[in-house]
Amino acid sequence: MTKGIKVTVLALAFLTVIGGFIYFVSGFTSVYPPIATYSYSGHVDSLISGIQAYSKKNPTVSFKDPDTVGSSRVPFPFYSDLGIHNPDRSVVYNLKFDPIDGSDRTKGTFVYIIGAHDYQHKIGGYTINDTGVRDMLKHFESGFLIELKKKGKIDIVRSSK
Repeated sequence: MTKGIKVTVLALAFLTVIGGFIYFVSGFTSVYPPIATYSYSGHVDSLISGIQAYSKKNPTVSFKDPDTVGSSRVPFPFYSDLGIHNPDRSVVYNLKFDPIDGSDRTKGTFVYIIGAHDYQHKIGGYTINDTGVRDMLKHFESGFLIELKKKGKIDIVRSSK
């Protein structure tokens, strides 16, 4: 092999590795806008503990313990999955809880639905236009949020953010 061919092969191998890395990273860092945004007038901790208490009393609702992502310089949003189960369907909503005013967690909390999935019927996704998401959103608002307000004394309202 001549020196020119070796350099060309090495350059192609290098570009292939870099291209694969860029493809891999871009696929995992792309983010869809929230499906729906809501607000709660209280502290994120009281909202989460209220939903946890409600789910413990209601066997058709499951609430996964929240997880955080962030750093000490940026307020930590909380992520959790809320399941609503009945004989006809079992829907999991991916939720994000974020303080309304950045680092001041006392001014209220935004609640974002970032995913809705009905695994039983194999529908849902991460955008409002995915199959079945609009219907699942209606059930979330007309069922879960109303019951949470009535029985859990937690009022989460639709936000225009």
